[in-house]
Amino acid sequence: SYLNPQTWAVLAGVLPTDQLNTLMDYVEDNLRCDFGYMQVDPPHRNGTDRIGRVSYFVPGCYENGSVYNHGCAFKIVADCLLKRGDEALKTINYMLPTNPHNTSEMSGMEPYAISNMYLGPTAPSRVGEAPMHWITGTCAWILRGVVEFMLGIQADYDGLRINPAMP
Repeated sequence: SYLNPQTWAVLAGVLPTDQLNTLMDYVEDNLRCDFGYMQVDPPHRNGTDRIGRVSYFVPGCYENGSVYNHGCAFKIVADCLLKRGDEALKTINYMLPTNPHNTSEMSGMEPYAISNMYLGPTAPSRVGEAPMHWITGTCAWILRGVVEFMLGIQADYDGLRINPAMP
């Protein structure tokens, strides 16, 4: 199971809405853990050129089974496009260092920042730790997700379009 193909199917609108909701339900049921949504689960155990870079990382690390917050930010947008504001807000709350299941004291993440990732449940050690501080575009995607999709304030050629997906 992979997070990005599910969310990007929604962003691209490649299926009818009911099928896109089914994809996102699958994400909720199969990729969620206590500190977010894993990029892939189960993680790859053996590197292969057929799959590529992701398969060479240690299970639970980086894109191979971690909670890769950049992908979670895409999930916020996908949920909002499907008017699943409650799910989008839940995703944001998982990512923040105030998540009671992975506080900043537990993850090592500063309490005022967003990490690129949290080591996943299958990582050999330091599960939930945030080893990639301050090197991420995730913050910009969260901001965009909240402003343009949750609040629904989007620039358009004719001015502003307001189409919220509030929790």
